Amino acid sequence: RVSGLTNETRVSGLPNKTRVIGLPNRTRVSGLSNKTRVSGRPNKTRVIGRPNKTRVIGRPNKTRVIGRPNKTRVSGRPNKTRVIGRPNKTRVIGRPNKTRVIGRPNKTRVIGRPNKTRVSGPSSRE
Repeated sequence: RVSGLTNETRVSGLPNKTRVIGLPNRTRVSGLSNKTRVSGRPNKTRVIGRPNKTRVIGRPNKTRVIGRPNKTRVSGRPNKTRVIGRPNKTRVIGRPNKTRVIGRPNKTRVIGRPNKTRVSGPSSRE
């Protein structure tokens, strides 16, 4: 289990029982579709900025990173470069340096959104 992840997160703008990994309660997120299911997670748990069945590094069962099917590790990244669903100041694979993930501290940013794009809602503090 990765620290800082929860299944118990409601997100406004999504169906009632939908939970989003790594987001604080009642966070507003635009651009999340209802079809972002992730295998290996509970039925209505969805992952930020991920298309269907795309898995996330640090999750069970060799979960995958967006845009990199069949590979959990990514070459060309330093050993200590971290991925979505990880603690503060972690980076996102496949994004430029220091691009962070929304729902993380310090106005972190979302994969699939341009650099420096914020999402409305409370800033997260875990």
